[in-house]
Amino acid sequence: MVGQAPHACHKEGDIRVNQPMLVGDTFPSARVIGVDLSRIQPVWLPPNVEFFVDDIEDEWMQPSDLDYVHLRVVCATLKDPRRVLAKAFR
Repeated sequence: MVGQAPHACHKEGDIRVNQPMLVGDTFPSARVIGVDLSRIQPVWLPPNVEFFVDDIEDEWMQPSDLDYVHLRVVCATLKDPRRVLAKAFR
């Protein structure tokens, strides 16, 4: 459980681009970060939502003080899912 007021959420490889925006609207005081390999994000975003084009198997460009990291089913596509999960728990 994330709690009632997370301050930073991280969405990895999100096929449903609107999901980070929904999280941003639900938790307006949180910084919500969406990450994907391609630039498929909409033009308008809530002020607390940002997207990075990045490979989550490389070193993360985002901050490491995250309250919540959401990977959905992306783990099945990773070369080394344990390494990526270890990054999420740093």
